[in-house]
Amino acid sequence: MRNTTFYPLGYQQPIEFYSPKYDTTIGKNSEIPDLRTTLYWSPRLMTDEQGNASFSFYTSDQPGNYFLNIEGIAENGELVHVIKALMPSH
Repeated sequence: MRNTTFYPLGYQQPIEFYSPKYDTTIGKNSEIPDLRTTLYWSPRLMTDEQGNASFSFYTSDQPGNYFLNIEGIAENGELVHVIKALMPSH
């Protein structure tokens, strides 16, 4: 039998996630493709009394399927993990 020692990282302060803002004509018409794999991340997204939350993000220029991955902790300490496919609206 072999002993292994683990050193957990402990509490880490969340850092700001970069999310582009295409609010100018130059940004919208950029020749540089947006190939991000993580499109939105927020360590502080909170739900209302009904359990609803809203957010918005820009998709990348990479064609393919998108998935919503929600992870968190409920008020009662229960872990939350949901993965949903995002279906394009036509």
